[in-house]
Amino acid sequence: MRPADQNCWDWMHCLLSNGVVNIAAFKWLEVLGEWELLHGYVQKFVLPKAFNTIQLKTILDSKRLPKHRAHGKINATASELLTLCSVLAHFARTVCVPANVHIQETNLFLALVLFLDLLQASWHGKVRPADLKHAAEDCLVQWNQLSWKMIKKHHWMLHFHEMLEKHGCVPPCFCMERKNKVPARIASGIQNTRAFEVSVYLEVVTLELERVKSPDAFALDAAMEGVKPAGKPLKKVAAHLWHNVDNFQTCKTARILYGTCSKGDVVYMESAVGNKFDACEIMTFVSNTGTEVAIGHMLALKHLHKTFAVWIETDQLEAIDLKQLKAAVSFSKNEGEVTTLTPWHLR
Repeated sequence: MRPADQNCWDWMHCLLSNGVVNIAAFKWLEVLGEWELLHGYVQKFVLPKAFNTIQLKTILDSKRLPKHRAHGKINATASELLTLCSVLAHFARTVCVPANVHIQETNLFLALVLFLDLLQASWHGKVRPADLKHAAEDCLVQWNQLSWKMIKKHHWMLHFHEMLEKHGCVPPCFCMERKNKVPARIASGIQNTRAFEVSVYLEVVTLELERVKSPDAFALDAAMEGVKPAGKPLKKVAAHLWHNVDNFQTCKTARILYGTCSKGDVVYMESAVGNKFDACEIMTFVSNTGTEVAIGHMLALKHLHKTFAVWIETDQLEAIDLKQLKAAVSFSKNEGEVTTLTPWHLR
């Protein structure tokens, strides 16, 4: 036998799938006792369209609370919990910490959110192994101070910095778990039970090969996706951008530096006035003879904080090169003001 000389620990299952954060988030929310308030609070935030399958309000719904309490943890998918944590962390920083409310539990929850942020940002080359090690140890120390019962997955947290040091990244299983849905969806419609496995295999492989044929299958550069001919209203807008309109197209989604953004998203972008970043709300994307731009309403910066920013809505409409767009962010609106949550790697 040749024993394995390396191994990887999956931080998604460690922290977000019946994991450490599921327990910590529940215990923190339970001690706060503000389930109904937070149920309304999370609904004020608009997620990027890339997350349109995630409904934060259902996680904190009163009908779901008995299930959380019966299991002693938040019952949600890993993606749902990861997204929820960013919004709850904003509440913790802006409400609980200033008011010194259940500060030990709040600080532990925020320490775990920081650990999640570091793990996600490790792909961008901005996190050192020592950062992960310190963050993990800080979480475990605070957990022990609260005398909360630990589970086996707590031990995993001490190995992620080793993975980053050895492999240069800490890969999670989100994409692999998501891939499980493809054969499951195909299998449900197959009636050939005599050759069921072969039928599923052939259908899955055929689907994947068809996707790989797309010229944009592995593209990472900024570009419009799913383009189609633009209508007359947009052509009037184009007349202000270009003297000659030829092969004028539009779409609702585009690839940008970090992921994708869509119509209606608020997006961080390179600043033209010396700010850390500017922001705009996307109206649409258009292209003319190969030149691709986003058209959006600019937001005027009011306050820049470490983990969030406050902006004022304006009527200023601009055409923005897709290469200037950084990332779509979660936001909330209130009487002409827009609050955006800043991802760790852009802080």
